[in-house]
Amino acid sequence: MKFGISGLALFVVAVVTLAFSQTAAIVAKYLLFTTLRLNGGAQPAFWMAYAPYLPIVISAVLMAAALYVILARAYSVQDKNWAYGTLGTLVGFWLRYYG
Repeated sequence: MKFGISGLALFVVAVVTLAFSQTAAIVAKYLLFTTLRLNGGAQPAFWMAYAPYLPIVISAVLMAAALYVILARAYSVQDKNWAYGTLGTLVGFWLRYYG
């Protein structure tokens, strides 16, 4: 049985990066809270301002990659199945994120 390695890799990257983006946003909020609590009006780290946008950027990149795999004729059916799974993961993530 042939196995769609590129599709599997896309799906795994999607799940891991979405989990990482959520973790980064939570850590940024916690660090901001701790910084303001301990130091009064201290400025937060520069990367904390970008943490809320991380899930959007990662989702856009993964969606573009999944759509490319689905629409390109060079990929097998197994790869396209994993790309559909990646799109489903993205939809589920955003429904849970804002649901």
